[in-house]
Amino acid sequence: MNKGQVRLDQMSYACTGADGCGLAVIDGITLDVQPQEFVCVLGPSGCGKTTLLHLIAGFEKPTSGRIVVSGQEVAGSGAERAMVFQHSALFPWFTVAGNIGYGIKGDQKESKVKELLKLVGLEEFEKTYPHQLSGGMRQKVSLARALALEPDVLLMDEPFAALDTFNRERLQDELLRIRGERGCTVIFVTHSIQEAVYLSDRTIVFSQRPARVTLELAIDMPFPRKRTDPVLWELSQKLYAKCGCCSENQDHNDGCKVKK
Repeated sequence: MNKGQVRLDQMSYACTGADGCGLAVIDGITLDVQPQEFVCVLGPSGCGKTTLLHLIAGFEKPTSGRIVVSGQEVAGSGAERAMVFQHSALFPWFTVAGNIGYGIKGDQKESKVKELLKLVGLEEFEKTYPHQLSGGMRQKVSLARALALEPDVLLMDEPFAALDTFNRERLQDELLRIRGERGCTVIFVTHSIQEAVYLSDRTIVFSQRPARVTLELAIDMPFPRKRTDPVLWELSQKLYAKCGCCSENQDHNDGCKVKK
C-alpha cells in the first residue's frame, strides 16, 4: 500500500570538512513523498540536493534521523531505488542493449531489454556503443538502465542539465510519458525553475547549506501541460520570488540564490 512512498524523519547529514571538523550539509529535514508523486528539488549549488538523493539511494547514511522507502528503513542501496546521474556514466565497452541489460537477471533478460529499448525509443540502436550516441540518447539509455531494476522510486540528479533546450524539452516529455506508463515515484533535482514547474506535482526549495526546506509548492495541474500556460507562469513567479533569482526570463542552469 505504501509502495513508492519516501519518508524523511528529522533527517540530518554532516560530513568531514577540509579542516577535519564536522560540516553540516542537511539539517533536520522532515518530508513525505507519496507513491507515484513527482517531486522536484530546487536550491543553490552546493546546498545538499545531490546528497539528499545519495542518502535516499543508500549510498550514504544519515547522521541522525531516518529514511523510510516503501515501508522499509533505508540501510543501504536496493533495487527498489534507482538513480539517474547528470552524466550518463555508461559502460563504453557495452552496447546500448548491454548497458540496459547489465542489472537484469534471469531468462527474461532479452525480452526485458527489448521492452525497455522500445519504451525509450531506441529500438534501432541496440547494437550501438555509447560514443556513437548523442547526449540525449545516452541519457535515454541511462534512464532505461535505471528502469530495468523496476524501481519503486526513481532518483534523478539534473539529468538534462547538459543538454540543449530542444533535447531537454523533448526528454522532459519523454520522462513524463514513461512515468505515466511505469507509475513510479520520481524525485528530481534541478536548477531550472521552468523545468520544476513543468514536470512536478510538487516542488521543494532548499536553503543554503545546511539545507532546510524553505518552501513546498504544489503544482496542482493535470498532465499533459503546456509550457506557455499562464498558470504555470504564475507558479514559476512564486518560486522566483522565493529563490531571489536575478532575471525572470533566465533559465537558471547556474543555480538560484535562496533568500534567508
